[in-house]
Amino acid sequence: MASAPGSYTIPPATISIGGKTYQSNPVTVAVDDSQSDALPADMLDKGVLPAQVSDQNLFRQLQGRLFLLPSASKLDPYEGEPCTVSYEVYSDIEPSQQWLSEWIQPLLMRPAGDDFDFIETYNIVTPQGTKDDSPPSRIVNHDNRAFHVVTVYEAICVPKRAGTLRLGPYHVNVVLPLRGYGQRLGFFFDNDYPRATLPTSPLTFQVKPLPAQGRPADFDNIIGDYNLSAKLDRESMTDAEVATLSVRFQGHGYLESIGAPRLPDMPDFEVTPDEQSLETPDGRPGILGSKVQKYVLRPKRPGTLTVPPIEAVIFNPAKRAYERLRSDPISVEVTSENLPPLLIAGPSESPQAMPGEGVRNLADRLAYIRTQGFIGGASALPLHRDPWFLALQLAPLAFLAGAFAWSRRRQALARDSSRLRSRMARGAAGRRLREASKLCREGQADQFYAELSAALRGFFGDKLNRPAAGLLIEQIAGALRERSVGEAEIAAAQALLERCDNARFAPGSSGLSAMSDSLNEAERLINELARTI
Repeated sequence: MASAPGSYTIPPATISIGGKTYQSNPVTVAVDDSQSDALPADMLDKGVLPAQVSDQNLFRQLQGRLFLLPSASKLDPYEGEPCTVSYEVYSDIEPSQQWLSEWIQPLLMRPAGDDFDFIETYNIVTPQGTKDDSPPSRIVNHDNRAFHVVTVYEAICVPKRAGTLRLGPYHVNVVLPLRGYGQRLGFFFDNDYPRATLPTSPLTFQVKPLPAQGRPADFDNIIGDYNLSAKLDRESMTDAEVATLSVRFQGHGYLESIGAPRLPDMPDFEVTPDEQSLETPDGRPGILGSKVQKYVLRPKRPGTLTVPPIEAVIFNPAKRAYERLRSDPISVEVTSENLPPLLIAGPSESPQAMPGEGVRNLADRLAYIRTQGFIGGASALPLHRDPWFLALQLAPLAFLAGAFAWSRRRQALARDSSRLRSRMARGAAGRRLREASKLCREGQADQFYAELSAALRGFFGDKLNRPAAGLLIEQIAGALRERSVGEAEIAAAQALLERCDNARFAPGSSGLSAMSDSLNEAERLINELARTI
């Protein structure tokens, strides 16, 4: 694939067979700039590549109308400085219908780039391997043309080294629901839905090295815009207790790369590292938030003890300079927890103590067991005959029986979910048909056919226990044949779905009469098929 217009020569191919060498002729290919003529003027410098399809007529029709556009928040970051990269599909083919989200066929992949660390913030492919049915989308205007834009991939990329680095290429596939639309857009193709591959050129980054001038010897290799703070979870304690010290880096940067901070000497404490955590505003991976390292401090002596300031040296890309961060010192009051010794026997160690004083000190600190009403009292009823005792013995068995019944109930519901969805299909389709009827009366043809298509596809999806999004007409027809539906009904369903798609993606003169006929046909089909499948 040519990345730019111009003349390209494919060198001759050489092959040796039976001791003889054969060589082909070189091939010269001229690549024109027809894509530029169709793109909005403010997107000519974006490096947009055309959609790749097998039919040349369709290829020309899609020029500048359907493409994948990569973008980056910064193309000249410092090494270790995060930047946001996104890939979005643009289409100006009936943007108000927002058909694009349903027909994108994403790949479970990310842009190629071994020189970057990735923090994936969005992928239209879910962790379960399915497609997100509601990806982020919006309508934008370029050069007075409305485009429906769908985000398919977004990540925070952190360059691992300086130099010229490339990210990508990347691509997605789109199924084009364009059968029989030649009258408006001039498309020409066979009975199958055409598929387009939307490629991108690699994104090129000029990654700058960290400046050597002014780099402190104790640089902590932390890159970002941060502040540093330290906090103790108490202001006073005894020398038998422990306190938790939290050291927090807060701000903007690659939080995961921050290691444990360098601690100053703390001769008055025993220091034990504890847990480390990331805190972001929405709980999702990102570059805005805090990195917290906790330590357990045990005082070695009583008195007013001080946790010295903690320092870290970072590079701030926003200021293009190294910074020394410093937390405030923390004071804590530690008291002694010395208890008088327990004397069990023997003379007092104090020469002034009176005989028996040690025993009196011990007696003052003892809490004696009260036996009245416990040893001498008799129980009114033997324990094994107490009804509460018997109930407590049966409680675990009752709990197990209830848990077993609940588990069986959940299994039954899971098995019957498809049956429940099938029973509710008619009601869900009826609600959409009522909305379509309202749009029909208002004469809103585009919205009417979109709602009618959603009602039909939703009905078939519920009845066939399949996702409605992206359900192809051929798939519906095949599934109906498996359910022994007559060919006449299948042909009627196909024709009605094609009529809806025709009106959505290449609308013509669709009057109220045609809309009313389509609505009546949809109601008839749904009522008939609700009884047979």
